[in-house]
Amino acid sequence: MYKPLDIKEFFIEGKDRERSHVLLHITEPSTDTEKEKGHFIVLAEVQNGSIEQIKHVQKMIDDLVSGFYETDTGDKPALEETLEYINKRSKHILKYEGSEIHCIVVNINEDDISFAYRGDPQALLYFNDEKGYKKINLIEEENKDKEQLFSSLIEGNIQTGDTFFLATPNVKKFVSGPKLKDLVVSSGIENSVKSIENKLNSTKPSLSFGGVVFQKKQDVKKQQNQTEKIETNYRPNDAGTEKQKKTKTPKNNDILVKIGEILTSFASKLGKFLLSVLVSLKDFFIALVILITNKGGQRKTIIRSLKRTIEDKKRDFKSLSIFSKILFSVTVLAALIFIGSLIFLQTKEAQQEKIKKYKQTVQAIQDKTNAADASMIYSNDSKAFGLLKEAKSMVNNLPKNISDEEKETSKKELKQKIAEKMKKLRKMKTVEPKKMAEYSEENKKEISRLAILDKQLVAYNPNSKKIHITNRNTESTETKTHTAISNIYNNTTPKEQDFTIFNSSPSEIAKLNKDSLTLSQQDISFPSENPNLSALSIYSRRLYAVDKNNNQIYKHSPTQTGFGKGTPWLNKEKDLSNAVSMAIDGSIYVLKNDGSIMKFFGGDEENFEVQGLDPKLENPTKLWTYNGIDNIYILEPTNQRVIVLDKQGKLQQQYTADQWKKPTGMIVKEDEGLVYILDQGTLYQFELE
Repeated sequence: MYKPLDIKEFFIEGKDRERSHVLLHITEPSTDTEKEKGHFIVLAEVQNGSIEQIKHVQKMIDDLVSGFYETDTGDKPALEETLEYINKRSKHILKYEGSEIHCIVVNINEDDISFAYRGDPQALLYFNDEKGYKKINLIEEENKDKEQLFSSLIEGNIQTGDTFFLATPNVKKFVSGPKLKDLVVSSGIENSVKSIENKLNSTKPSLSFGGVVFQKKQDVKKQQNQTEKIETNYRPNDAGTEKQKKTKTPKNNDILVKIGEILTSFASKLGKFLLSVLVSLKDFFIALVILITNKGGQRKTIIRSLKRTIEDKKRDFKSLSIFSKILFSVTVLAALIFIGSLIFLQTKEAQQEKIKKYKQTVQAIQDKTNAADASMIYSNDSKAFGLLKEAKSMVNNLPKNISDEEKETSKKELKQKIAEKMKKLRKMKTVEPKKMAEYSEENKKEISRLAILDKQLVAYNPNSKKIHITNRNTESTETKTHTAISNIYNNTTPKEQDFTIFNSSPSEIAKLNKDSLTLSQQDISFPSENPNLSALSIYSRRLYAVDKNNNQIYKHSPTQTGFGKGTPWLNKEKDLSNAVSMAIDGSIYVLKNDGSIMKFFGGDEENFEVQGLDPKLENPTKLWTYNGIDNIYILEPTNQRVIVLDKQGKLQQQYTADQWKKPTGMIVKEDEGLVYILDQGTLYQFELE
């Protein structure tokens, strides 16, 4: 149903039109088609724009209006589809350097309001509650998206008496705060607009100003219905008709009076009875306390008193006439029914309140999921995540004592819907990995790490003297024992895939030969005392090692018997005490067990932040990338996933599998589109997208 609005606009043209040019369009529905979609308002200001750009903005406004009213309402609201079209067709408007566009598009349809904005226009709501009028700023932050005009659609409800104030940014320099509130709230729509125009004109402006003030009116039909329901104070006069006089006979009045007396008498007796019941209950509980505690040694006295009271009541009841006994029984029954009715009504009211609260919460959850959809359309993933997390928390807090099967089904559907949207935002893909090797039950407990040496995958445990070698082509596995080397920990393999280096103690290394697949100790030395290697990486045949005891990265050149004495690579000491993995592509990336990633170039730290990842990294164990590779790969056992980031830290993809329990080893062959995962003694392979 079409509901009218009280709308007034103001417009002041400044002297300097090149600095500021304001465009204002208001559509008040006149046809049935327009009334179905409601009012449409567009307010725009072009600052420091050319005539050509202003013409483009005017054309955009014309397209907005025509597109909105001509768009058939389908799965998406008409305004949302229109904005998507405008975003695609009007990118050229943003190409003019040095200019700024501030614009707000508003649709008011019945009790709903939706709007989108660009730049920093004013949008204020004044509403009345028990403590008086309050103000809400509908635009929380400035929108200067470089890719599209409008980045999000905001929706809400409008109540009767709500007053909205829209204006171009420069208006608040002259009219704002409490003064604006007094004008809009106290003066009425028309007077407030005149006052604002007078104020702005008095400044002799060089800039242009524009704005709209509108208020929701009460529905005309509703006002008429309320008028028709007003009762008159009509009373017939003494000269009434014969029919009227006949209805007022003394006989009828006497009957009504008698009934009133009976009801009054019954109510009085019932009240006295209930009072006596309460007094008796009080005495009963006092007696019960004495019986239990024997306070003052009065237990025997209370027992005797109770016996006498029971006998007296029996005699009194027996001495009553049959009519009195019936009347007493009816009174007791009526009292019990009355008390039961009160309890029933209170229980029913409480249950209805719970159901009402449940429905309101469900609607709020649906509103948040819809808002999250809108944010996802405009690539505002962080906002969408926040809305879905709020919705998920609200679902978890839905009342549990509402046992209606339909409501439980609704709760389950809400959870599933939110989970699907979260999965889409998280870019999580569940893969079906291929099982390449499954080690014996005895060896499963030992195997926790994975290395690669050309076509061989090497699974091992730091505390075992065995290595398990699986051929990637034939998928056959053989086990070897390295008696000369006690333990092997972190590993790295050069790009040439001709050997693999392990650290065999906190400060020693061992080499796995490609041809013989045997381990041998290698020379290495460090410039600091008590080094403790927590991560290794070979780049351009040089070995880089993270020393978490001395918070340094050392660079070692190759020698005939291993690697030479390391030189400090970092220009400044950094906290590397919880570093767990390292990869190099020209820059050095260091993964820490708290989920943070440090990036270094030329010995200095550069800013690196993981973006769009949910849930956040929790105790990751492995990071890999290399020169010529677009992405960074991270293994996180806690959430059984492989995370793919680009080199700026933005999430590209996440992989998980139902078969994984706690994956601890990862090898990435991006050139082959394959990833190998070691999980509790089983070796898997899956394909990258």
